[in-house]
Amino acid sequence: MQNFGKARALSKIETLLRSPNDADIVALHQNLVMDPNYQHWLDDFDVETQKLWVFGEPAIGFILVQIVLDEAEIIMLWVTPHLRGKGLAGAALKQLLEILQVDNMKTVFLEVAKDNIAAIKIYEKTGFLTLSIRKQYYKRNNDDYCDAIVMRAAI
Repeated sequence: MQNFGKARALSKIETLLRSPNDADIVALHQNLVMDPNYQHWLDDFDVETQKLWVFGEPAIGFILVQIVLDEAEIIMLWVTPHLRGKGLAGAALKQLLEILQVDNMKTVFLEVAKDNIAAIKIYEKTGFLTLSIRKQYYKRNNDDYCDAIVMRAAI
């Protein structure tokens, strides 16, 4: 079992993952409208197979996870654009890994665009390793494609 330590306490709201309330969903939808690459994520949320955690009051970010048996897949980790680069995603991810470890998850998977260097650094810092590459997986707005990196962490 890996020890992730306590999530770095930037502030109480920034590291406290919790289930969303109605105000959180409204706040996230308002923020996501401003971030066109991610608008559809909450619309596709499936309460039967996925778990949504939010952070901030009202919510300034979220983590969407799919859980199957003793494995979890991070579908999306999102922070409102004007608050990126402040350690929020890393703190939330550390806390999520602690929660999943307590819930007896053994492995966590995710995929990330190869050009999302900031996210890759966060994932590597929290113990994720590259498992494989999906060539030309993401289609960009300019009709170019970007590889996806599939990552895995044993917890």
